[in-house]
Amino acid sequence: MVKYVLILMLCSGTAEQCFKPVKHEFLFEDYHSCITNGYNLSNNTLNTFGKPTVNSNKFYVKFMCVENMGENT
Repeated sequence: MVKYVLILMLCSGTAEQCFKPVKHEFLFEDYHSCITNGYNLSNNTLNTFGKPTVNSNKFYVKFMCVENMGENT
């Protein structure tokens, strides 16, 4: 059965660059579970920085779900 891994990347609109992508350690059973968790984790990530930091850096999160391709993690 195909499983999905979530990859998130924090970006700064001010610096016009993104930080190194982070691979979520959990494998999701389907694409829907992965992508909806991506939205939740993106929101949580931005909330950890707080409103002033997010505003001044214009932070945003890019994410994608990719097939695991047989890796056993």
